[in-house]
This record gives sequence, C-alpha cells and structure tokens, in this order.
Amino acid sequence: MLRNSSHSSPEDGTPSLGPRRLSRNGSGLFPSGAAIKESWTSSSLSARRAVYIAVYVTVIVVFALASTRFGFRHAEFSRRALPVFERKKDIELLMVAPLLTPSEKTTPRQVRAIHSWLQLRPAPRVYLAAETETDYVTFIRELSKKHVDLTRIERVAVDWREFDDPLLVRVRLPTISSIIERVLERGRSIPSTRNKVYVYINSDMVLFEEFVHAARYGAALGEYKRFLVVGERLELFMTDLDAVDSSKSSSSPVKTVPLPQLRDRSQKDGVWRGRWAVDYFVFGPETWERIPPFVIGRPRFDNWLVANARGVRLDATDSVVAMHQVHDYSHAGATNLTIRADFKSPIIEEENPGRTYNEEVLKRNNQTVNYREGSLDNICLKLRMSHSREFCLEKEKHSSCSASDALTAEEISSYVQHSLCGTIFA
Repeated sequence: MLRNSSHSSPEDGTPSLGPRRLSRNGSGLFPSGAAIKESWTSSSLSARRAVYIAVYVTVIVVFALASTRFGFRHAEFSRRALPVFERKKDIELLMVAPLLTPSEKTTPRQVRAIHSWLQLRPAPRVYLAAETETDYVTFIRELSKKHVDLTRIERVAVDWREFDDPLLVRVRLPTISSIIERVLERGRSIPSTRNKVYVYINSDMVLFEEFVHAARYGAALGEYKRFLVVGERLELFMTDLDAVDSSKSSSSPVKTVPLPQLRDRSQKDGVWRGRWAVDYFVFGPETWERIPPFVIGRPRFDNWLVANARGVRLDATDSVVAMHQVHDYSHAGATNLTIRADFKSPIIEEENPGRTYNEEVLKRNNQTVNYREGSLDNICLKLRMSHSREFCLEKEKHSSCSASDALTAEEISSYVQHSLCGTIFA
C-alpha cells in the first residue's frame, strides 16, 4: 500500500517524485524500453556507429577532465608518500650526538640511550662527538658490555668553545654547526641505495621503535631533502637504574630494562617538559642553509633550528615517545645541582659559563629569535598515532601556521584529507 501510494500522482496534479511506469506505446514521459530497442534495430549501421563514437569520445573527455582536476594531482601526492610504507625503499639513518666526558653520572645515561638507538630497525649509524679519543675509548669500553654492534659507531671531531667564569669553572662545549656538518659529510661519503636521513640528538635520550617510522614518514614528505621532524620530550627519573652495581665486574654496571617496559614506564610516569624543549632533530641534507656557530648546552640554538628549518616540518610529539633521563647539569658547568620540580634547566635560569653566548652569536649575525618562535606550537603539521597504531597527518588551525612548511595550502589539504595512514608495525 505504501509503495503504490508513493508512486501515484497527488490530487493537485503535480507529478510524483517516484519512478513512473512507461507504456509500451510511449505514452509516458519517455519512450518505453521496447520502443527504444525497435528504433535502434531499424536504424542504419552508420548511424549506430556514429552514436558509438560520440559516446566513446564523451567518456574519454570526461575522464581526462576529471583526472586533471583530481586524479593526476592525487597521484602526485601518492608517489611522494609511497616510500613511507615500502620496506624495500627503506632509509639509512645517520645519528650524531655529543658525547659527555664519561663519569659515574653521565655514563649510565649515555649507555642506556645509545643502547636503545642500536636496537632500532634498520640499525642506524651512530657518530659520537667526543672531545678526546680517551673519552671515546672509555665510553666504548663500557658500551661493549651490552654486546652491541660497535662497527655501527664512530667518533667524529668537531669544533669546541671554551668558557670560564669567576668560580674557575671551565667548560668546553661543541658547536652545533660543526656537528651537523660532520654527519652530512659522513652521509655523502657512504655509498648506499637507501635514502639517507640524518638525526641530531642529545646523548641521554632513549628512543623506541616508532621513532624510525616517524623519521621515514617525514623524510618521504620532504622528498628526502628538506624536512624536519621534532617532538617534545618526556622527563623520567632513572635514579633506581643509575645505581652502579660494581659487584659484577664482568658485566655492564649499567642496569638494563627491556625497552617495551621502559616505554610503558615513560608513558605512565613521564612528565612533558614543554613545547620549546626539543632534544632530537630528524632532518635532510638541505634542511638548513647555514647554521651559526651556536654551542649546544646553552639556550636558543634548538629554537633557532626549529624556526629556520626549510621544507616540511612535522611535530611528532603525539606519535613518538622520546624519553629524557632527568639529571643535574654539572657536566655543563652548572653550579646549582638541585633538580627543580618543573625540570627547568639551571643553564637557562641561572648565570653559568657561556649562558648568553648563543644570543651574542645571533646579534653578530644580525638575527634575533625568541624561544617561542622555535616552539613546537608554531609547527602546523602534526603526526598523530591512532589507536590502531597508524600514523595520520593533521593540520593545526591557528594563526601561527604559515606557508613556511613548504607545502602549499592545497597540498596540505590533500595530505590531511587522504590521511596517508599506513600500518607501521606490520
């Protein structure tokens, strides 16, 4: 009853919106199917051929227009992002870090961190900027007790600056410009069929398996040339693990926790440090045009690197667990060894040797940078991880987002619209 009434004409004579039965003799709005068949059969062969050709040309034109407007453009995005999820087109990860002078305080942190890097897959090449050969050899001897592949580790010589203060505290700090230049030199000298991706990281940062996938993702979006992947760090006290067990002379005195457990502990007990505290930088060979001779371990160099990166910039805070082992700053010349409740560094908050050095470098180069200009909040593109353990790209909607992220508004819209998600632990 409802079906019949829905197809009948209303009383006011207005045609109904439902399908109308067409009569055999064509009395309806359109000819009936039988009438069309009869007319088509009786038509000449040349007329039918003309119809075939017209339909064929129309389909080709419509397809071409649609492909130009949608398909070709989307295909370009797909090709650019394709290497992200292709195992056969993997990356060659080259990591460089400053090596602190080995001591009872610094050695456990550095061993734990670098041990975690060497468990990443594919295994990275690790370059350590040690001040002296003695420091390097001493550290490698300790790291060797973890039974890692030491052939993946190499020392690089970099530039250092020396600072003194009235309390006769002598501090030598390496320059970030020389550190990054050395790892780029190593990358250029290594023959490899894989795309090279570079990482600067502090030597007390523990990383987990998703780090490589985030690096691969960002590098592919930046076509392995100009890109930056950064993220906020998680602060975690490691006091219970830093105690040295000297009774086992044949094994490493640094206590080891399986990385999955350490990752869970980081997410459970870790504290976010702040949107301007960045301790790792994943970048390409053309990310920065020229880096001033900043020293690490002093304010502003990290914020400058974020603010002045060329190409695609990704904030991977929500997808990468980067664990920082809480410590004092005696190794960097700080005289106040108290660990603050808010984890703020005395290197920034108090007077220390070379505290304003990087700001003076900026002035000599006619530059200024507020640390908030290099904040993660100023990066528009966020790399998220879904509950199904997939990466997805999202765009923040706020006024500080600019075109400096190298992708046009149309490209960003397409990336975000299609999500470009891929299973990362397959």
